[in-house]
Amino acid sequence: MAILGKVEVTISSGGKTCQEYQPSADDNGALSAYVSSKGSSTIVKYIEAIPGANFQIDYVVKGHHSFHKFDYLSLSTYVDGQSVVSPIVTEEEYKKSHSRQLNRSTRGAESGAGSERKLHPFRWKELSITDQIHDGATSKSKKKYQRLGSIRVEFMRKRKAEQLDAPEHEVSASVNDPVPEKALKGQAVDTGFCLGEAEPLAAEALQVLGLLPRSLSPIPLDERDPDTLTREEALELVRRQRAEVEAARVKIKQEKALENLRQLAGFKRENSGDEDEEVSVVAIANKKPRNELETIYLSD
Repeated sequence: MAILGKVEVTISSGGKTCQEYQPSADDNGALSAYVSSKGSSTIVKYIEAIPGANFQIDYVVKGHHSFHKFDYLSLSTYVDGQSVVSPIVTEEEYKKSHSRQLNRSTRGAESGAGSERKLHPFRWKELSITDQIHDGATSKSKKKYQRLGSIRVEFMRKRKAEQLDAPEHEVSASVNDPVPEKALKGQAVDTGFCLGEAEPLAAEALQVLGLLPRSLSPIPLDERDPDTLTREEALELVRRQRAEVEAARVKIKQEKALENLRQLAGFKRENSGDEDEEVSVVAIANKKPRNELETIYLSD
């Protein structure tokens, strides 16, 4: 990840963070094109791009930032030299997070409005490189193509009045056009970016944006009016009630069995205190009593 002070920027694709590589010392000439202004701190990393794959830009703003006289933190982002929708962090948001880290991400460009809002994801596209020279001069050609294959994030503190200014857009070539090989001389670039086909935003994302009402938590079946239940819901409720009754019956049976075992164990402990005593249990057969005949003597 590119870490500058308390800000981290990573590029992810397919749910995984892209592998980063540290530029070598002899790349300084080519990398000078990415430095935004003199005197500014700049971190440059190479990443491996896969043509045809979508990607997103992830930002982490760590805690304990000082706003001083400024109102918000800006993460101005440029892809292939083109300004894209970029996140900001206001002082109010920062205070609500108790000065802990804040996470943001940019996945692409949005179009449409309301529930018809759609996302055009960032996507890598392989450059078509030619040996022909365009624009009449190599110097002009280099300036036009020098931002291709780059993702640049500028972190600054700003005041609210600056939000009224029109965002800066840099002139950049389209990745659909052939790129002169000489214009890329010294740059390890073979991939640019494009916008993928529009994808409907997920319902959760639309709810977060306030474009769709949040779904209410469903009312439990046993708390609903029986007249409003469908046949399937009524059967499900009966199954649940039967299962609860059966579970209660099994529990009572287990408790009784456990109590009987405890009583039996207590009886054995009580009669095992004296080894000399013998306890014998005599079972008396329940015999049916015999009816004896009564003899009567008669005499004259």
